[in-house]
Amino acid sequence: MVHRLTILTLLVVVAMLVTTACSDSPATGPSTENPDEEQTENQTASVERGDPDKDDDQTANEPPVGEDGPPDRADQVLIDAAFVKEYLKRGDTTEKVQQLLGHDYIKVQSALDGRNMWRYDFPAYPGYHFEAVGNMDDVDVEGLRTGKMRMQLFISWDEQDQVYDYSVFYRDEDGSVKGYYRLSTGEEKVDVLTPPAGNVATSREWIEVELNEESLEVLQEEVDQGHKPGNLDPEHVAYEFINREGVIEELNRPLDSSVAKGDEESVVTLTVENGKTIFIKLIQPVKKGTGGIWAVKEYRIMH
Repeated sequence: MVHRLTILTLLVVVAMLVTTACSDSPATGPSTENPDEEQTENQTASVERGDPDKDDDQTANEPPVGEDGPPDRADQVLIDAAFVKEYLKRGDTTEKVQQLLGHDYIKVQSALDGRNMWRYDFPAYPGYHFEAVGNMDDVDVEGLRTGKMRMQLFISWDEQDQVYDYSVFYRDEDGSVKGYYRLSTGEEKVDVLTPPAGNVATSREWIEVELNEESLEVLQEEVDQGHKPGNLDPEHVAYEFINREGVIEELNRPLDSSVAKGDEESVVTLTVENGKTIFIKLIQPVKKGTGGIWAVKEYRIMH
């Protein structure tokens, strides 16, 4: 009997001890005192850690161009003439230009003053490639006119490897090919290299010029021997053609001129006092490259 009472007493004491331990231990389940506050704290912690599952709409929709300047990477926006005019500045370093426009450029040389240049091509057709003759600063006039080349940018560098001047060539909305120039003086200039596409209401058809192959071969030989070097300059040949043939007697003397040298042809554009523009196409009929003579293929007068 005594033995049974002792066992019963021990069981009661153990039960009391277990009950006391359970009441003193902290709760392991979620608190129900303020669930909204706990949820807010968890969301804040998620954002601070950069939780990959957290969709940060502000970062995803951030515009590529910041309020204080151009984008950090060249692939963030579509680079067009307006973009270049706004962000490319005289005095920019090579590093800044590479950050703005990327590293996909070709080193060429200016035919005007021999300066080192970078040429950026922006083709419209995948796989389209333009190769200039003699690694000079030739413009892909034909590619721009046909829409194969969307834009070309030429950057000239000074002795400190800073932007000296630049020019942008592009196909305008009316189908004309235009050149925008930011000169070393800070001046801006725009030239029309080819007339608007299909603009028959305000311009005449191209007038072809008959070429004598035998005479051109003789002329090429003379130039190769060091005579008549002006025939290597398309602008000189265009002026000489106008004065010799008298095909535009009704026009006054040119106020301005520009030359766009391409791989297969060059276009000389003359602006005159009475509001007309003359477009003269020239080709190298005998020999291609820097030593080849130029000859007028056709011309057109735009009112």
